[in-house]
Amino acid sequence: MLSSFRVVLLSLLVACSGSSEPKPTPSAPAEPPKPTAVKVGVITILSGENADYGTYTRNGIELAMKEHPTKAVEIVYEDSKADAQEALRVFKDLQAAGTPVVIGPFTSTEVRQVGPAAQSAGVVLVTSSATADDLSSVGDHLFMMLPPNSKQGSDQATYASTKLGAKRAAILWRENPYGTTLHDSFKKTFEAAGGTVVADKPFPEGTEEFKDYLKALAKEKPDVVFIPTHDGDTGRILAQARAVKFPPTKFLGADGSMTSTMLDLAKEAAEGSIYSNVASIDPAFDEAYRSAYGKDASPYAASAYDTVNVLVALAEKGARSADDFERGLVGLSGHAGATGPTRFTLVDKSYWCMDKVYRQFEVVGGAFKLQP
Repeated sequence: MLSSFRVVLLSLLVACSGSSEPKPTPSAPAEPPKPTAVKVGVITILSGENADYGTYTRNGIELAMKEHPTKAVEIVYEDSKADAQEALRVFKDLQAAGTPVVIGPFTSTEVRQVGPAAQSAGVVLVTSSATADDLSSVGDHLFMMLPPNSKQGSDQATYASTKLGAKRAAILWRENPYGTTLHDSFKKTFEAAGGTVVADKPFPEGTEEFKDYLKALAKEKPDVVFIPTHDGDTGRILAQARAVKFPPTKFLGADGSMTSTMLDLAKEAAEGSIYSNVASIDPAFDEAYRSAYGKDASPYAASAYDTVNVLVALAEKGARSADDFERGLVGLSGHAGATGPTRFTLVDKSYWCMDKVYRQFEVVGGAFKLQP
């Protein structure tokens, strides 16, 4: 009996001893892995005679990144040299590096070359500057931050007829897609408003002598001369208009002429000429840009600033793939920015910011001044 009691007691002691061993402390739950930065490519013009455009783009992007430091995005710049084939080559480099979204290219000609390749590869392009209407046919991976040229030409015609009171217009334009679209929309809107196009002179690629064209236009006594050309053409046209003593007339141009190259070529002859572009409407951005760069912001800088801010906002919400960025861009309901709210409208196959407004800049004292 005693022996049995000892066995039971010993068993109880062993059981109690086992139950008193400390339990292991549970480890803290592992933190979810932090998402790595997404590469955002930038294809712009960083060298050559059109490098002004790339400077504006880069300045806007760098200001945005300075104001809103983020670990969600890594910017990778590539120089297109204003050459469509070079733009395509550097795009393929970005694609090979796994870049899901690219800002650019800068010109419509470059976008025509790169756009189909991006569409095929599933890479999103967001151009802060290209405006050719035919880009609508590229596909749903292409987003334009500005309205198309047809709207710009129409807006300039409305400005000429309503603000300037013009009744007679002459048009001197380069025979390329940019010049043709702006010419057609200006002419249509100006005539619909009751105006008359009294002279209509296209010129071929490579033209640098415009005096005979200008003399022919002067004979028709236009109230305004619309010159939908790029900066080099515009600078030469204005300088030569001064040389032939063109009668007092307002010369109107478009966004492609708003560079220091045009001002350097035209010099004093540019004074009083007026150009259209989507401008900053944000005094805080304007002041920040002046503080950073010592000059007023180019419209291209403002548009690039807005572009990168939109993409950073999407990346900080978790966008990492091209599909993520495409869905995010399509879903924007009016992202606030320097050039106004950004929302996209599908036009044919591609997306445009149709709500933004082209405004007028007059050359005053050798600089582009936004008109009230």
